[in-house]
Amino acid sequence: TLTVGQYDFPILLGISLLMYALRKENSLLSAIALSLAVIKPHLGIIVSLFTILYLWNRKDDFGKKTLRYILLLGIFLFFISFLADSNWPVHYFNSLTTYRTAGHITTCSECASLPVYLSRLLSGDGAGLGSAATFGALITFLCLFIAYWHRRQLAESPFLFVNIAILMTLLSSPYLYNYDFLLLLAPFALFLAKQVFSYQKIFLFALYLIPFWALITRGRDGNISFVFITLLFLVLLLATLRKDRNPLGV
Repeated sequence: TLTVGQYDFPILLGISLLMYALRKENSLLSAIALSLAVIKPHLGIIVSLFTILYLWNRKDDFGKKTLRYILLLGIFLFFISFLADSNWPVHYFNSLTTYRTAGHITTCSECASLPVYLSRLLSGDGAGLGSAATFGALITFLCLFIAYWHRRQLAESPFLFVNIAILMTLLSSPYLYNYDFLLLLAPFALFLAKQVFSYQKIFLFALYLIPFWALITRGRDGNISFVFITLLFLVLLLATLRKDRNPLGV
């Protein structure tokens, strides 16, 4: 991420702050964290929707106050952006439409997402972002059904619903590059902090090293290791949800 000059680190900061702020019931910090998490909309949209639903469902002073802060901060950011560009909504829209027509975007030749891998598996290497979006929609629907099935457990812990939202994003979003999987550090930290036995921590450390080994030995072909680890984390998280109403003790 640092080498190619991407800006996923502020998003990771936003995700981390969001879990902290929701646990501490800090309304202003929660709103600031959410604004950082959506710097890249395709990475932060599910986390944002889950957070808003969580706050709406609380129906208490903290939930209502935080939603007001989110609305006010959104309005503030919208209008202050005119200081940088007096016609920024039009320019922003045009940049999105122009960017989507670029050759490497339509083919998603360097993408590292599960929907792209599935589309290429069924339609050949020529499959691009358009066909991958269909698989992304199907995966999103399946993940939303799983989250709805476990909604009571997820509503009890900001750590859990934020992390399952991250895993859903990394599994369903077609337009992902390998550096976007930096967000896996959040579930890594969640699982590592709650493991008691040494062999469990060694297992997690091995998972952490797998993508490094895959990228060094196989180049971009090693990107699929990120998908496998994301799937494994989702399975582990769902397994803990089934075992206990307050899994992982968070």
